[in-house]
Amino acid sequence: MRMVPRAVLAVAIVAAAAFLVPAAASASVTPLRVESVSFSDAQHGIITGGYGNMTGFVSTTEDGGTTWHAVRVEPNRWYRAGAAGEGSTSGLAADLFAGYSHVTPDLGSASTWNEYRHEQAPWFHGADMESATRGWLVGRGGPDPGDPAVIYTTNDAGATWTKTYAGRFYWTSQTYGEPYLTANAWLRCVDGADANTAWAIGLEPAARTLIQKTTNGGASWTTQTISGVDPEAGNTGSTRYEVYGVSAPSTQVAYGVGVADRIYTTTNGGATWSIRALSTITKVLYDVSMATTSTGWAAGSGGRVWKTTDGWATRAQQAGLPQVVRSIHAVSTSTVWAVGDNEMIMFSTDGGNAWQGCPSNRAPSARITAPATGTVITGASASIAGTATDGVGTGVATVSVSIRRDDARWWNGAAWQSTQAWLDADSTDWFDHWTYDWALEPGQNRERSYSLAWRAVDAVTNEATSGLVVTGLRIDNAAPALVSAYQVDPTHVRAVFSEAPAAGSVVATAFSIDGLSAITSASVVATAPTDVLIETSAHIAGQTYTLVAAAGAVADAYGNRSPAGSDDFTAAAGGPAPFLTVAQGSSAGRPTQPFFAAPGQTVVVDEIVLAAHVGTVTVTSLTVEAAGSEAASFAVDFAGVSLVRDADGDGRISAGDTTAAAAVPAGPAIALGLGT
Repeated sequence: MRMVPRAVLAVAIVAAAAFLVPAAASASVTPLRVESVSFSDAQHGIITGGYGNMTGFVSTTEDGGTTWHAVRVEPNRWYRAGAAGEGSTSGLAADLFAGYSHVTPDLGSASTWNEYRHEQAPWFHGADMESATRGWLVGRGGPDPGDPAVIYTTNDAGATWTKTYAGRFYWTSQTYGEPYLTANAWLRCVDGADANTAWAIGLEPAARTLIQKTTNGGASWTTQTISGVDPEAGNTGSTRYEVYGVSAPSTQVAYGVGVADRIYTTTNGGATWSIRALSTITKVLYDVSMATTSTGWAAGSGGRVWKTTDGWATRAQQAGLPQVVRSIHAVSTSTVWAVGDNEMIMFSTDGGNAWQGCPSNRAPSARITAPATGTVITGASASIAGTATDGVGTGVATVSVSIRRDDARWWNGAAWQSTQAWLDADSTDWFDHWTYDWALEPGQNRERSYSLAWRAVDAVTNEATSGLVVTGLRIDNAAPALVSAYQVDPTHVRAVFSEAPAAGSVVATAFSIDGLSAITSASVVATAPTDVLIETSAHIAGQTYTLVAAAGAVADAYGNRSPAGSDDFTAAAGGPAPFLTVAQGSSAGRPTQPFFAAPGQTVVVDEIVLAAHVGTVTVTSLTVEAAGSEAASFAVDFAGVSLVRDADGDGRISAGDTTAAAAVPAGPAIALGLGT
């Protein structure tokens, strides 16, 4: 019944504050570097890097860098080197410290990355993939002092690798003459002009530039040297600076860059190399990339970017980038990508004059697309679905959802708890689309409301969290159940259900009555919506029958089909006697928390619906009780009772209803309310 207080109603409501958390990026971790960028064509690319205490990531794009997908995020890794396979969709990523490499024929796949563990755990600094099957890794032999520079070659897309170059160990003597290993040799970078010709460059102890070249696909390597005078430094012979990046636009032309803004050039296949400084500032150039033999870019510390259009005979410094540039890649003479510290991923489409993208740490974003606010959910589970993107960032690594009930409790996947819980979503396309399967508690009939929030984290732990963006969800997975059956007349029976079946949901053939030959029809009674009128063959007066409703005989408005049920009724000699049913009314509008109501305020706290059947039923008494310490105040607040006819059929006490007498006639349900 709907209880309408006319005096001061001493009932308390404690309204739960709305839970709103604005989306925000988390504090970034350090160090955080995007170490390499490489494209095989205008659409397919790869970036690699690491952050914090050794967590590595590999991200790929298949749409020209509009979006990046975090295809690998792994602890105890630092992906220093990566490469996209020339003329293919293959990709290569290599770990700096643990000796792992990964190759895939499909940059967009999670399942086809082949992992290879190299013996002696070499430290890889550079990588190149010149075809779908051939690639090179360069670095040093391991973590020990004096380890030599090494080159590994694959000809089968990373299924196997062969060490095709190992430099010398570097020994010295202690006071007592025992030899021991000292400074390491490194190969920092590698780039192929084609599948046969490539250069790998780095440093040997005593600041000697180390250059290796292959002309047979990496089967063997020959050492090249730099001759002539460094005009800026004045040094001669083979003493040079450490080289960090190399680009080989043809089998005859190659360029290297490194410490002290030096650039190294060969135009005759490495027979001779020249050296010059791009500036008088002692800085580091970490990478160089040539779109052609004449046009390309070099970049490094301080976010400085240099461009040449004549093979570095001249150069121009372009607009600087906001972070240290660790890697640069020229897709064409107009499109170039640069990556570096603090998740910087930038690109230019006008030859480097203007840059756009992700200048520094930026959080991803997400959206819940289903269910919509106000949805009534049915069934044993519900799919929460959405989308997410990191744009020109390292890619979304995880998406999770939070489910809040209207009593400020949170679903943890198995039970409700007082603190917020986050539930990991699933995805098959790198969280472009994602879902979470919410297991619903059974037997709910829209009593409570629920709200949803999302959280998205990218490959380098930048995080965004929403407020409650979907609200007002209700769950109805309680099916109508057969409550009773009674005779209306010698050829009609009413089946009363626990809630109103939806119009058109009644399956007449699902009803049967033992001893009666036929069920002619079955339909919802418009004036008593919880009742189904069943037309049968003639009843025998005084005989008891069993009405059987098979599973699925009726369904509610949300598609919940009824379970099987049965009830007995007796055919009366002179027709059935009138009777009264009492049922729980609608829960719509009832508070779910304690509340206070002002004097004279109308507040619905509960509803019980009385319905008369087969004639008129007289209500001779009605008792409203409260238990324990509430009894005294309850008696004051509820001093009088009157019956109100739901004349306008809206299922609640409203202006269109009328006060009725104590007798409750058959027909529309009667709501019981409090009078003055």
